[in-house]
Amino acid sequence: MKNLFTVDFANNTIIASKTTLKKAGVPNSVEYKALMNLMKQNPTFQIAEKEIKKAESKKTYGGLTKALR
Repeated sequence: MKNLFTVDFANNTIIASKTTLKKAGVPNSVEYKALMNLMKQNPTFQIAEKEIKKAESKKTYGGLTKALR
């Protein structure tokens, strides 16, 4: 089974991706059960969405080869 959630003990938070949190909103799903288990073990922790770092220097057009007119 893959890691769905990350527990940050220093900041008292449970961190998950946006997709995982959306799936955890459906009762009886694997994600829901995993989140409920973590919340049961750590009742004072908050749930947070993982922040995605965007590479500003990334060039998505680097491999284009068609010449401009």
